[in-house]
Amino acid sequence: MKYDDCSRRPPLSEAIYTPEDISASGDYKSGTVEEFNDIFFPSERDALTCMLLHCGHMLITRHDYRWSGLLRGNVKFTIWQYTLAGEGALELGKERYTIKPGQAMLLEVPEDHVYLLPESSPQWEFLYVSLYGPEPVRLQKEFRRRHGSICEFAPDSLVVKMAYELLRRSRSGEIFDCYSASAAAYEFILEMCASVGGHNRQDTKLLRRIHDYCLAHIQDRISVDELAELAGCTRWHFSRRFKELSGYSPHDYVLDLKMRKAVRLLQSTNAPVKEIAYSCGFDNPEYFSRVFYRIYHTFPREFRNGNARDIDWLGDFSEEGR
Repeated sequence: MKYDDCSRRPPLSEAIYTPEDISASGDYKSGTVEEFNDIFFPSERDALTCMLLHCGHMLITRHDYRWSGLLRGNVKFTIWQYTLAGEGALELGKERYTIKPGQAMLLEVPEDHVYLLPESSPQWEFLYVSLYGPEPVRLQKEFRRRHGSICEFAPDSLVVKMAYELLRRSRSGEIFDCYSASAAAYEFILEMCASVGGHNRQDTKLLRRIHDYCLAHIQDRISVDELAELAGCTRWHFSRRFKELSGYSPHDYVLDLKMRKAVRLLQSTNAPVKEIAYSCGFDNPEYFSRVFYRIYHTFPREFRNGNARDIDWLGDFSEEGR
């Protein structure tokens, strides 16, 4: 089955790329398998909060293969790297782990980690997917907090199939703009969280429904009560379940989305701060400025006048940060 029309391509969950197809990316006998797809849209990428950055397939046979998470720049991104054959080694802080077939290591850059081909293994074959933006960083950080940095995925699991499908789409040019890259990244990270993190399909649909509703009403005052009504449960039950699934309280999640929109508008438009405050659902521009300062440690006008590069996109939306 082949999809030539990119506008009608199926979701990643209907993966059509198989493990057997991977041999097209290199010569196994010579140990030179290496496929690296750099998904880069520099003029558009910063406007979205979840982007596919890299995906690839490699067979490593040289023991000088070594990557440090502290020597790859300061831009935050995530790595999902899944062992197909052989073994790799991961040094994470003071601990050392062996990454065996069927296991994936989940990492963040920048971070104090090193992964390499150990002397004890003649080869290390793996798939990898890297995602950029505050959403995958947040989701994977919470996932690792709950489940650790090394997780097992069955070879026929949907997550692994989706990684193969990302390779096929990248190779064929079906990921052709920032929007298709963002959609693929969201689908991959959400399936990863659902597959091991205990989210069932209903949980994933709930998170997507709440997220889409908040974006559609970002200019309004969104209450926890109306989100609970949308979810079909009491405010107490919804707040507890949403925090378990997302790592955010509903109030913090809504505020997060509003402030991200404010940052994008300050960066990309000349609209007055007052208009930006109203478009993000703040009735009082002065209160908006105070909230902005509390999170980003600078006022909106100062941010627009030259402090944009110094902003930490994640900010501090936690209850403790207030």
